[in-house]
Amino acid sequence: MINLLPQKEKDVLYARQFGKLIVVLGTIVLVGFISLFLILLSVKLYILGQASYQKIMFENAQKSIQSPESVSLQAFISKYNSILAKENLFYEDQAYMSRILDILIGVPRPEGLYFTEISLNGDQENIEEVGIIISGTSATREGLTLFKKNVEEEQKIKDVYFPPESWINAKNISFNINLAILKKEVGNSNTVNE
Repeated sequence: MINLLPQKEKDVLYARQFGKLIVVLGTIVLVGFISLFLILLSVKLYILGQASYQKIMFENAQKSIQSPESVSLQAFISKYNSILAKENLFYEDQAYMSRILDILIGVPRPEGLYFTEISLNGDQENIEEVGIIISGTSATREGLTLFKKNVEEEQKIKDVYFPPESWINAKNISFNINLAILKKEVGNSNTVNE
């Protein structure tokens, strides 16, 4: 199609179209800014409302914590927490006789060798090991020698000591053994080797 309008008229029409385009684009941008402002305003009001709500809740919680009942309950709980912590330390530091017996029974014993008494050493200065004293009888010295070798080969048992009196008789021997087992093997810890 041929436009026969003079150049001046064409410029005027072009200017009107450009003006309308600017008005439309300006309106779109203005509406966008107004929408953004309203969204940010609503977010701000929401945050302020939540902050004041949390502040009120915090003040109420402080009042309830400072009440006499709450203070006495906190003292009661603290007292029993300290008692339980001490009992837990005591419990964790104990050696379990059943685990000690498992280790000792696991050591091969020759026929004719019997334990008559197993006791924990009263001197527990070593925090790494549990001292054990075993009394027993053996039919022969060879059986006792074999048992001594087997005890010394057990990796969980340390510091094996047979007093010299145990080797005097050749038959019907009463013996004593002093030995130590690592507490980590027999204590209440997560590193116990079963």
